[in-house]
Amino acid sequence: MEAPIIILPKDIMRIFDCRYKKAYNTYKYIKDALGKDKKQVVSIDEFCMIMDIKKELVEKKLIKNDMNK
Repeated sequence: MEAPIIILPKDIMRIFDCRYKKAYNTYKYIKDALGKDKKQVVSIDEFCMIMDIKKELVEKKLIKNDMNK
């Protein structure tokens, strides 16, 4: 079984083009919605499910931003 790809507030900043505080609040909202504790992480699949975003769009946005560095 493959390990899930996780998403962090810095990734959310890149997806939504927002500041860290907004990205962190979004990340915390997702963790709360999933009932996760402090040490648990959020996968891209979980992020997409809660935010109702297609996984392909998230991956494209993250890859596009990596290429622009």
